Amino acid sequence: MPNPISVAMLLIIIGISTGALRVHAWPSQPPATGVFDDTRALPEAAETALSDSVASFRRSTDADAWVVAVTQFDSDASPRTQSRELRRLWSGDRPAVLLLFNRGTDSASISVSPHFWDRYPAAELIAALQIAGGRLSQRAEPLESRIAESMTGLMNRITKLETIRTKQSQGLTPSEFR
Repeated sequence: MPNPISVAMLLIIIGISTGALRVHAWPSQPPATGVFDDTRALPEAAETALSDSVASFRRSTDADAWVVAVTQFDSDASPRTQSRELRRLWSGDRPAVLLLFNRGTDSASISVSPHFWDRYPAAELIAALQIAGGRLSQRAEPLESRIAESMTGLMNRITKLETIRTKQSQGLTPSEFR
């Protein structure tokens, strides 16, 4: 009779070698620059410009933003599920937006935290996400511009929504009552 531990080890080795037991190992900490490009989709200058945009977004909105490009997912989960899980892992309860791009399938997903849905009009947020998604899907354009322009455009729209929300939440000054 075979040893149960030996049988279990054999099954694990077979599972790993056939790819049946795959788990994507996302970094436990988000990239400080806001950009994780495992695919080299972004040249250094484009990555630096995108990192600068992320830093500006963080200052303007007090929210996190990340762009993640991977060669392929190591999971059967959809890009939408992957982006949501990664955003939750990295942001916790903080407001955040994450763009996840899978270069292997040329697919992407954007995940925004519930904070944004509570703070901004849903129609405006949906429009911003649709514009970003539309830009990502223009496969005739270079990959670097699709990723950078969609995320930068989305962050700019959210920043404008935050500016409007801040202005609307301010009380009237005495001179405005006259």
